[in-house]
Amino acid sequence: MTTVEKLRSMLLLPQEERESPEVVAAIRNLIEQDQDALRLYVRWSHFESSLQWSLSGDPTCRSEVLTLVQRESLRQRLLRSSLLTASLMLAVVVGINWWAMEIRRAVRENPAHLIAGDFRVSDDAVWAGPAASNRGLLQPGDRFQLLQGELLLTMDSGAVAACSGPIDLQILDNMGLFIHRGDVCIDVPQRAIGFRVSSPTGQAVDLGTVFGVRVDEDGEMEVHVLKGSVRTEPRQSAPVVVNAGSMQLVHSDGKPTSIQAAQAGVFADELLKLAGLESTANDIAFVPQPPKSVLLHDLAASDTATVFLEQSNHLLDDELSIYVPRPGDYQSDRWPKLGALKAGTRVSSYLIHAENLTSSQIEGTVVFRGRILGFALDREQLNATDRAYGNPLTAYPSGAAEQQPLMRGFLANPQGEPEVGDSLTILPDGKTIQFIMTCTSGNVDQMRIFVGQEDAP
Repeated sequence: MTTVEKLRSMLLLPQEERESPEVVAAIRNLIEQDQDALRLYVRWSHFESSLQWSLSGDPTCRSEVLTLVQRESLRQRLLRSSLLTASLMLAVVVGINWWAMEIRRAVRENPAHLIAGDFRVSDDAVWAGPAASNRGLLQPGDRFQLLQGELLLTMDSGAVAACSGPIDLQILDNMGLFIHRGDVCIDVPQRAIGFRVSSPTGQAVDLGTVFGVRVDEDGEMEVHVLKGSVRTEPRQSAPVVVNAGSMQLVHSDGKPTSIQAAQAGVFADELLKLAGLESTANDIAFVPQPPKSVLLHDLAASDTATVFLEQSNHLLDDELSIYVPRPGDYQSDRWPKLGALKAGTRVSSYLIHAENLTSSQIEGTVVFRGRILGFALDREQLNATDRAYGNPLTAYPSGAAEQQPLMRGFLANPQGEPEVGDSLTILPDGKTIQFIMTCTSGNVDQMRIFVGQEDAP
């Protein structure tokens, strides 16, 4: 603020404030420093004297008039400032709208510049159409035509779609796919509700779920709801909500059938990929839906172990103390070293469970899509991590008082002594485990595996 502006602001103060000793001293100091300030003060004094002379001799009246003049002057200044501010804001809004129009025009003219997500294709892919790289970014309009191989789409909306050849699909945007032919299984998180899968005979709109869509060469569409709900919108019929465990077939003429039982086995390979697993082998089976209970005796006798995804992409709030092994062989007399995962790490947790084995020993192999970060192997670690990293709808021994004495874990027997025959091998890729389990009567063999995110494309 210049000297003249400071003086003007003081002269426009109400009379009581302007005539205070502090303001008078400040005015005197300003007019002594600056000639322009002195000229302004002379003009102001002349104006005030003329005004007083022209008004009545009543000093109260003069004071009121001067106060009104000062207030009006202040109001005019505020009005000018408001108009200037409004003009600037209008210019900013006009500029933003212009840029938005330009962006929308560019999008309409060049839709391929939008990024809808990323994709991964298996190394054994055989293409029916133009070949794509093994991984890359998704753009609206991209089309994938695979005779064989596996394709995993991770949309920016959060939805994940898995499919195997033969498949012919096209990317609509980050909230939609068009299936010309083939099987696709989609896992849709809460933030991507409304994700749609279209076909020649209609579309399926997600309502928060895991569901599969099969489209044959004639355009017939099957919608299998494995979790949550989906709204099917046949081309020649009213929309219908299909709930978990059910499916609907839409014929090539766009007319639907009645609701039937879903067939999860149709999408077994796709569900495996959605769970972050590459494959399982030998005496272990992947369970797409986590069991209601892994308490002792709640699962039927079997000669296989089970593995299921408990939580996906979980952010560690605190440091997690677990076994953090390197690739190599581990047995009951050679355990992995204890370590810690740092807070802020994103992990997916899996549980391998075996009990009531009909054979004395089983072997299994599990290949994860992400790198293995650590294990919970003993009863204390399993109990401590059940609540935070277990499936919230599964009952665990740590939550059942009668099963607290239960020896759960791996590489140890009920007395906490080495379990002869148990072994764990982590292959050099850091993503594959091979194990041998021997499960004694009245106890369960369990281990929780913490896996990191897949590498970004």
